[in-house]
Amino acid sequence: METLTLETVRADEAALFEFYAQVRSEELGMQGWDPELRNQVLRFQFEAQRRGHREQSPEADERLILRDGSPVGWTIVTAR
Repeated sequence: METLTLETVRADEAALFEFYAQVRSEELGMQGWDPELRNQVLRFQFEAQRRGHREQSPEADERLILRDGSPVGWTIVTAR
């Protein structure tokens, strides 16, 4: 039986970036890029997205979704 858990993003920002980078590099067809350049571009996008979310909703609850300990998604919930 699979186990789904939620982990506070701030506790594992590195895991969130790794998951984000995997998803975005596939979406953007970046597999053939130089790894260093790909990581720089993805890090820039990731940090801009995170900064925008924090500025718009500083009270948001951000969670990394784990299935059997491996990241499978993330969620941002804002109570209004």
